[in-house]
Amino acid sequence: MKCNTSFHGWKEAFIQAFLAMGWAYKWVKTRPDTPRHTLDYHTEERFEREKLLKFWIQSFLAGVPYIVIGYRDDAGRLVRTERLRTKDITHRVKMKNYWQGGVCLAFADEVLCWLYGTVKEDEDYILQFAAPFTRLELLQAQSCPQEITDHVQQL
Repeated sequence: MKCNTSFHGWKEAFIQAFLAMGWAYKWVKTRPDTPRHTLDYHTEERFEREKLLKFWIQSFLAGVPYIVIGYRDDAGRLVRTERLRTKDITHRVKMKNYWQGGVCLAFADEVLCWLYGTVKEDEDYILQFAAPFTRLELLQAQSCPQEITDHVQQL
């Protein structure tokens, strides 16, 4: 499989390796590489609590069965990769009680239903977590950035 798109630096090497393996329908994510023997508990916990949640929800909703995580050194060079099955991520974090996929999906469903019943067509809004990040706020905006308006019109 050949890639005609131009990438720079580590991205080029990573994408070429990714395409050479013939993998299809997979997300490609990167993060700094930390050797296992120097990886502290808080770094790994943050990765599993926050990053894996983002990776999982994007992949699950899009029906992507695998995620490839590229680990890079301080210079940004790809040093290793890890391939995860999307459905295995929830098992990995469930044992540590970090988050549960079903709870995340139920929350997303509630938010989307609330938005569907609240927002009015042709009005601009800002959705934000209000400090101390225990509730969502929906604010009416004066206008929407032109880039977003243009993108929505192209859909």
